[in-house]
Amino acid sequence: MSRFDFIRLRGTVIAISTFFAIVSLYVIIDQRPARPVSTADDETSTTTRSSAATTIPIDNRLCGLAQRLLSALPKDQPAVAVALQGFYTEAATFTEGDVQGDFIAASRFYKDVNDIAIKANWDVDRIVRNNDGVRWKALLTGTATGVQESRKDVRDLCRVNLPDPPSIEVDSAGYIRDPRLARLLEPVDKELPGNVPPPPTTAHP
Repeated sequence: MSRFDFIRLRGTVIAISTFFAIVSLYVIIDQRPARPVSTADDETSTTTRSSAATTIPIDNRLCGLAQRLLSALPKDQPAVAVALQGFYTEAATFTEGDVQGDFIAASRFYKDVNDIAIKANWDVDRIVRNNDGVRWKALLTGTATGVQESRKDVRDLCRVNLPDPPSIEVDSAGYIRDPRLARLLEPVDKELPGNVPPPPTTAHP
């Protein structure tokens, strides 16, 4: 083999080696996963999706709370009153504006009712003996502040009806219809006309 042939053979070997090296490099590069380029739009979109996932609209929270209340609502009035106090109290923590004000008032009404009733075991005789008769009558024969407004708010937003507040039926003049409750809660007029003693007579000489 001449020197010229040797040089040409060595050049060919080098060229072939270089070719395979380049091919191997491309294969390695092609097998590495491409890392996506993060842009400001992507970051904004991710933040928006994250916020949307963690922020529940007020109407949805309120309606979900109302549905859970109704699905587990007890049958007896004392337990219903306690459940409604819890509902209005929780609803007032995440609502806003006038609706929140209605829920706060309704929660206060049920708290006043339960504070009196629970310690007397919902026994009107015991309520009167506890000197809570006047307050009890005022709560149950008067306007339950915030309750009807709150019931309307829930009905308009969620299309469900919450229970009416506890009450004592009165006639158009405001007198209690139930005779037993009337005897317990109505003020007793001790100076009825038939019981008024006659005026003292003045002796004339």
